[in-house]
Amino acid sequence: MSNYDIIAPYYDRLSRIIFGKKLKVAQLFLIEQIKPCNSILIVGGGDGGVLEAIASHCNQGLFITYVDSSEKMIALAKAIDAGKNEVNFITSKVEDVLLPQNYDYVFTAFLFDNFSQGTCNRIFYKIAENLRSGGLWLYADFVNTNNWGHQLLLKSMFLFFRLLCGVESNKLPGMESLFNKDEFSCNDTKCWMDGFIKAQVFEKKDIL
Repeated sequence: MSNYDIIAPYYDRLSRIIFGKKLKVAQLFLIEQIKPCNSILIVGGGDGGVLEAIASHCNQGLFITYVDSSEKMIALAKAIDAGKNEVNFITSKVEDVLLPQNYDYVFTAFLFDNFSQGTCNRIFYKIAENLRSGGLWLYADFVNTNNWGHQLLLKSMFLFFRLLCGVESNKLPGMESLFNKDEFSCNDTKCWMDGFIKAQVFEKKDIL
């Protein structure tokens, strides 16, 4: 099981050194979809920067469940100003959480690259069960490309996070096959770094 406690205070700084503001911009693209008076499940939110961004977009009326397995990441997130939105913090693996409701949105940014395909499948179906029909899955992650620079960067990232945080993955999982099933349709997509970073908005279909 991965544990980001050791790098929690430095994670945002590291991401900015490597990617500049691109990861944040990808998240902001997704956050623009969120409307007031709705419920959001955030999984793997890290140090809470996403809460500040959400509050800037929508300062009140949101009911947010914030799940992260790192105690130190949760501690940092609790110190973030989330505006007048209601936030319920849960320190746990999402697979082990009994979630309280069907959400209008789920938000997973750069989460699934931490896990093996088998773990990704379990997390995916767990989250999908807790998104209501017609709800939006706001998703961002890295993508395999033919660019050798991207491939080298991915290998370096996997090695770094495996050694420091114990992540189980050494390659990107195949998430497209999960989203491309009948249950979801893609409403919008945007890419950065020549396709290396991709953000997508998926809608859960009402399947009779």
